[in-house]
Amino acid sequence: MNQRTLEERIIDQYEMSSPFVDDNLNKSNRQPLLLINENSNSYLSNNSLIKSPAFNGTFNSGSIDYGYALLNQFDEGEEIAGNRNGFIVQYSDSTNIFHMFYQRLPVFLPNSIVMLIWKAIIAGIILLYFFVVPITVSYSSGVWIFANKTKMIIDGLCFIFLVLDIILEFLTAFYEHGNLITDKTRIAYKYLSLNFILDLVATLAFGVQSFINDDSINLILLLFFLKYPSLIKIDYLFEEATLLHRTLRTIYNLGKIIVLLQFCFLIFSCIFFVIGYACVQAGHNSWLLNDGNFGVILDLNPGFQFFFSYYFGLGTMTTTMGYGDITPLNVFECLWCLGGIFFAVFIFQVNVNSLFKIMEEFNVHPIKIFKKRIAVNKFMSSKQVPQIVQERVRRYLNEHWYEEGTRDLLLEQEVFTELAPEIKEELFYNSYGKMFNLIPFMSKTFSTEFLRSLSIKIEEISYAQNEIIFLDNVDYLLDDYSIYFIDYGQILIFANTGEQRPFWIKQLGQQEYFGEWSFLTGRPRLASASSISYSRLYKLKREVFMDILGSFQDDFEKYWMIRDKLVYSNGFKIINSLCWNCEQDSHYASKCPVTHYYPQMNKLLKYNIEDEQQRNQYYRKKKQRWHTLKQQISQSQQIESQIQKSQNQEIQVEQIRNQTQQQQQQAQPQKNIKQFDKPYQFKHYFPQYNYHKIQAFKNEKAIKKITNIRISAMYIPNTAYRQTKQSAIFVWPKQS
Repeated sequence: MNQRTLEERIIDQYEMSSPFVDDNLNKSNRQPLLLINENSNSYLSNNSLIKSPAFNGTFNSGSIDYGYALLNQFDEGEEIAGNRNGFIVQYSDSTNIFHMFYQRLPVFLPNSIVMLIWKAIIAGIILLYFFVVPITVSYSSGVWIFANKTKMIIDGLCFIFLVLDIILEFLTAFYEHGNLITDKTRIAYKYLSLNFILDLVATLAFGVQSFINDDSINLILLLFFLKYPSLIKIDYLFEEATLLHRTLRTIYNLGKIIVLLQFCFLIFSCIFFVIGYACVQAGHNSWLLNDGNFGVILDLNPGFQFFFSYYFGLGTMTTTMGYGDITPLNVFECLWCLGGIFFAVFIFQVNVNSLFKIMEEFNVHPIKIFKKRIAVNKFMSSKQVPQIVQERVRRYLNEHWYEEGTRDLLLEQEVFTELAPEIKEELFYNSYGKMFNLIPFMSKTFSTEFLRSLSIKIEEISYAQNEIIFLDNVDYLLDDYSIYFIDYGQILIFANTGEQRPFWIKQLGQQEYFGEWSFLTGRPRLASASSISYSRLYKLKREVFMDILGSFQDDFEKYWMIRDKLVYSNGFKIINSLCWNCEQDSHYASKCPVTHYYPQMNKLLKYNIEDEQQRNQYYRKKKQRWHTLKQQISQSQQIESQIQKSQNQEIQVEQIRNQTQQQQQQAQPQKNIKQFDKPYQFKHYFPQYNYHKIQAFKNEKAIKKITNIRISAMYIPNTAYRQTKQSAIFVWPKQS
């Protein structure tokens, strides 16, 4: 197979003609098509060649509906830049330094803590100048004469922050159809098409007026209100951030109402001053010329003019009537006051309604708990429940309601039913499924697809203080052999000895698990468990586990491998379970040899039973089935070994006999003693005195017997190996 064939196969593998891959593939492999890579420069439509470090193939975009295909080594959170008509955006092959520098910059998540802090600063600047701009436009720059230098410094810093915010918008990811988009090209394209022009115009208008001290161009500051869409976007981020915090959410909503009311008062005051000033310029009587309690207001500096106009606006819009110290003196001023009063009635009604809803939402959980407490107490009082039991029920419910907070479990289940199956599976895997990452034998053994399917079946259950979860050595309690994971709380593992005080084994805390032995083997519990304090556990039933396991063949085989090791090989190391007596993983504590006597049967049998078996000694004839050279050699070796053995025995017997004769001769009177030469001495050398002539050193009978045996062994007639079919049948010899 050459290189060209390999390339063609790769291209065919990624040739797409439908929104989804072949239906024979696992459903979990269907994920959004992620093709945008920050290092790639261009993408073409209609069977274009896609080249990137992780992908090299063709892609048919003509029939893709927002692109679904196999996820193949692409960056998570990025998806194809296209619409539902199959159009794919073409990006220019820009090779300038700015583009390369931009591609190297990091991407910020929109809901990260750093971005929330930054957006809070930007929101504060926008709100500040939403109040400053109307004052400056209406009363001229002289209104800030008391802090002119300070205002210039603040304006310069705020302008720098606004420019940096525009730059960061090109580096902030966004969500589209639930997917996080981190591609810088798509981020820039979306920002340029939505809010970039508005932010740029508002920032430039703010900068021009801040650095050019000319009241004739103050009207340009009104363009700063184009930042309102950005303020709405920031408001949405903070609503999501405070969604789970009831107190912070209430304070934030109340703050928005107060800011809105103050802005309405400010706008009413500024327009009321502008109308009065225009009437003065036209020669009409006005509240600015009236010599009232404060003198002629027109003669005061702009700061006091703003203060008294705001005072009149606040009093008019809140109480719908003034105190008479400042009054409208012409038709235009009266019309504006009537319009302000009408608007104040409307805006107050809306805000009062919003305020009522905010407070109701803040108190909805305490009210619900109060109703539940009344219902439970009424039931216990009507049924005449003992006071001790009533107090126990109240304690448990109070602790349960406090720990659960504002969660509504029934409402949660109702919302979950509205989710699509794949999204629901993803949600449960990233919430309840986190327990699998903390259980080594689950995360290292089973596949991700199997664990995703299991995560939907996980139950959340709470236990009060000193409540029994399961017991060992008890038959009357039904146990489903579940595995438990501790979300929070403390669990006691103990041995049920039947005594009043249980045998304490160990204590488990947050993010630990127990019950894995019975969960994997299906056998009774080896220990008991109870809650030390109020605890919330995640529970996975063995029955549910086995039902889902049948759909995954590889995981099914891995499970039975683990179970067999636990049951037959005592492989407790697989589940990281140690004996709490000797801290070994070869046995459980109930069978620990340190605290229990377990006899070693093999050693006892070997010690008590002799190896030699008493059997009847007789010759057992072994028939040969066929003739081979190997058999002849083995027979000869056996005969020689027998001969050698018999010779050794006879020699030993002869030596004993000689020693006996010598002792007898020494005991008799020494007569005719023959002297023999010592080594290397030849004083008495005679042939008749040599050793081979002495009868004591010669056994002619034994020598003759050995010689005859050797001759018979070497002479084996041919007829001895002739066999028939009947004689070739092996027959066991009968034992006597």
